[in-house]
Amino acid sequence: MPPTSLPPNMRRLAETVPETIVHGDFESKNIVLTDAGPCAVDWSSAQVGAHLSDLYGLVRDAGLVGGPTDAIVAAYAAETAPVADLEWQLALGGTVWTLRALRWVLEEGIHVVPESMTWIDELVERAGHVTAALRVAA
Repeated sequence: MPPTSLPPNMRRLAETVPETIVHGDFESKNIVLTDAGPCAVDWSSAQVGAHLSDLYGLVRDAGLVGGPTDAIVAAYAAETAPVADLEWQLALGGTVWTLRALRWVLEEGIHVVPESMTWIDELVERAGHVTAALRVAA
C-alpha cells in the first residue's frame, strides 16, 4: 500500500502500475530483431520504476513513421492484466518521456548532439500536449 502522503496522481500510479526495470530509451533504434524475437539493446538509461515512459516512447516512435500504434497498445493491454486507466497510463508515460527527453537535451544533448537545441521547442510543445492529455484522462 503506497503512503497516504503521496499526491493523487502519484498515489494512483503506485496503486495501478507496478515497478519494474525500465529501459529508458525504448524506441525502435534500440530493438534488434533476432530469430528468437525482438530484443532490446542499449540499456545505459535503465532504472527501476513505472514502465509507462517506455510504452509511450515505443508508441510515439511507431507513430512518427506511420507504424501500428494501436497494435502496440493492444499488445501491451493483452500482456498486462488487468489494464486500469490505459489512457491515463499513456498520458502519464508521455509526460515522463517528454520531461526526460527535455532534461537530456538541456543537460547532455547540447554538448554531444549540438542540433538537439532545435528539439527544445518541439519538446516544450509536446509537454503541453501530454500534460493536457493527462488532465483529460484523470
